[in-house]
Amino acid sequence: MAKKKQKNGISRSATGFYSFRKQVPKHLRGLWGKREVKTKLETKDEAVALSRGALCLSNFGQTQDKLTKILEGSSDLRPEDVLKAADSRVRRFGLHPEQAPILKAGATQEEYEAFRAAEERYLERRDFFHEVNDDLLIDHEQRQQDYDVGIWGRPGYQEPYRKPDPSKIDDVAVMVVSGDIQSQIKGEPTLDDALISYLEHYREEKFDGNPRTIQSQVNNTKRLMSQFAAFIEGGSVSQGMQRLVTSVTVDDATGFRTWLRQQHPNSSTSEGYLRYPSAVFQSAIDRGQGLFINGNLMRNPFYKLRNKKREAKFSKKRWSLTPDEFTRFEEAAYESDEQIKLLVLFLLFTGCRISDVSGLQVRDINLTENIPT
Repeated sequence: MAKKKQKNGISRSATGFYSFRKQVPKHLRGLWGKREVKTKLETKDEAVALSRGALCLSNFGQTQDKLTKILEGSSDLRPEDVLKAADSRVRRFGLHPEQAPILKAGATQEEYEAFRAAEERYLERRDFFHEVNDDLLIDHEQRQQDYDVGIWGRPGYQEPYRKPDPSKIDDVAVMVVSGDIQSQIKGEPTLDDALISYLEHYREEKFDGNPRTIQSQVNNTKRLMSQFAAFIEGGSVSQGMQRLVTSVTVDDATGFRTWLRQQHPNSSTSEGYLRYPSAVFQSAIDRGQGLFINGNLMRNPFYKLRNKKREAKFSKKRWSLTPDEFTRFEEAAYESDEQIKLLVLFLLFTGCRISDVSGLQVRDINLTENIPT
């Protein structure tokens, strides 16, 4: 069955999924780096496809206008436009600092060896890039002067380099590869941006909800996002939270699920916790950010990672304390600091979960009835 043609580059496949496809003008293919823009719209719903296709068409038009200006030698490009073009070029080469191989904490010997091999390939490509592109920064005027006075070619002579011109894409690309400029492209949020945006939206949506439930949700989301950030950046929460949302892969999300299962091997906690980072990513994707990966609309890396059968199996189990275990916990509590003692005793004698106690305030506790709540 042939694809059903739609206007503005949108088409529908035989399986019912929509996509956006548009030819790049011949005179722009060299700068654009491709002959055609193809984007999976990831939906079978026509209304959703038209909305997403309109975004793709808008981005196509903006890129076409900018590259046309560059081709015509225009110097009125905004710095962010130059930076975005340079960033896109570097990422296409696989040389962006964010694309460098990462060795995660607790890696096995096999993972370490794979990391070393990947790092060696990355560094080789980066060195070759500099060999080719650093010549663009040679100060030919100064070198001519050195040649005229007889300095050029002497032992120990070093090529004179000019300062990179922030209005030139080639110069900025060299700076991006070297790490001399941070290419945070507007419209591509970091994990920290996505978290802040999600929590603002969540609080607004639940403005009349139970304060303790809202606070518990906020605390859990912050904690899980911090754990995920540390996981993808070898233990550094701050570096992880500065990662672009679009740089997170399904492998990162799957690896984090494995890590959670190792932390909670006999419960459904690991599966349930995945809903927190999933909600943050979905919020960033749904709120019109226009997030693309290799020309395709970004999908939630945590999509369908929760194993509902596994979650149901463990959630049916009840891990009650035996009398001996209860006694040992109680004795340990009395030997601990005052705050820990009160917390543990509260948990023991009320049967609360730790997540229920998190954020608990005095006004939330009712001791006037026969059964405390």
